[in-house]
Amino acid sequence: MCVVHQTHADRLCLTGNFEHQVATVLSHIRLSDERLGNISQVPRDLERLFQHHWPGCKVLRFGSTITLLALKSSDVDCFVDIPGDDKGDPQALLTEALAILKNHPDLFEHFVLKQSVRVPLLTCKHIPANISVDISVSGPFAVNSSRVLSHLLHLDQRGLDLARILKYWGTVHDQPTGNSRCRATRWC
Repeated sequence: MCVVHQTHADRLCLTGNFEHQVATVLSHIRLSDERLGNISQVPRDLERLFQHHWPGCKVLRFGSTITLLALKSSDVDCFVDIPGDDKGDPQALLTEALAILKNHPDLFEHFVLKQSVRVPLLTCKHIPANISVDISVSGPFAVNSSRVLSHLLHLDQRGLDLARILKYWGTVHDQPTGNSRCRATRWC
């Protein structure tokens, strides 16, 4: 059985047993281990730049790059944990983050400050890793949720594989997946 991949127009031929077919599909849709390795540079760069403005801050990845549900089209979700009891207004903090990142056009570009969403975000592109980044300063709940979900998905490789395929199916069929529903619930 051959399936036409709707976004690339190349053909994906599924032959062999079920496990082989699943592996074939996953090899075409999931983010490669090499690309995941490159993505680890994103929080390091953010943390290095933000340390000058917010000493002691930590940048933590969450979402699909932690749960390993990341597809080739996925972005990197980062939470900036700023030390102190009163961290301030998230929109103001993201405006400060935007000013910091704009001073490094060799690392970041294409900035969009999304303030009208439930959780304010700063989106941009990390040039060295060639990937979109969503930056949040609102609560560590998403980081912890990603760790729990990752643990549960890795209890059985078949569950992780099924979740990846379902996420891809939802993306192809414009169903709420990691990009919309998970943003609202912060479960991916």
